[in-house]
Amino acid sequence: MRYWEDKGIITSLTEEEGKNRRYDCKNIKKMLLIKELLDEGYTLDASAEKVKKRMEMIEETLNKLKK
Repeated sequence: MRYWEDKGIITSLTEEEGKNRRYDCKNIKKMLLIKELLDEGYTLDASAEKVKKRMEMIEETLNKLKK
């Protein structure tokens, strides 16, 4: 998980180094989706990009629905 944080794929709610990491619902969903894609044979970078695009699509759709 720390490697994923270093790459900017996920972010933790923990501010201090060395403490237990805490994640919000959005980041947990990202982790689960990436794990599924890794299990299907995608690389970490490809998985992260696919999840990023999916999250952007969801945000755009929710914004359209709000209008």
